[in-house]
Amino acid sequence: GIIIQFKFKGITKTAALFAGELSDNLGDLIRSIEAEELVPIPLHSIRENVRGYNQATLFAEELSKIIGINLNCDILNRKKRRLPQARLNPDKRIENIKDVFDVIEVSENKKSIIIVDDVVTSGSTVLEAKRVLTKAGYNVRAVIAVAQTL
Repeated sequence: GIIIQFKFKGITKTAALFAGELSDNLGDLIRSIEAEELVPIPLHSIRENVRGYNQATLFAEELSKIIGINLNCDILNRKKRRLPQARLNPDKRIENIKDVFDVIEVSENKKSIIIVDDVVTSGSTVLEAKRVLTKAGYNVRAVIAVAQTL
């Protein structure tokens, strides 16, 4: 459907649609979290270069404009390239994502952030991102995604 096209087929204009819908339905709740920044889940640079974009970043950019929370793409880095999580069964996802992120900028003042991803399936990716961000001094207040699969 539309999410597959957004994620894999280069149909990027839907990022604004998704952000607008989320804002219309949950904008006040998101603002009430009082996060200082939105931090998108990064792709490995090779995968981003092949795809031409990072769908989580595009969604976070649009959401930032609408919700009024700053975007920071310079905190979290994907340092290791692994198999795409979508191709793995749930048992393998935690092992596959372990230690793929590093934090570029440590927070000295417990900066409050919201992690932004495109699709959350098992939660392994966002939990690993939260783990490394928390260890680096960030206060991860929430996770926002375009979709969650079951």
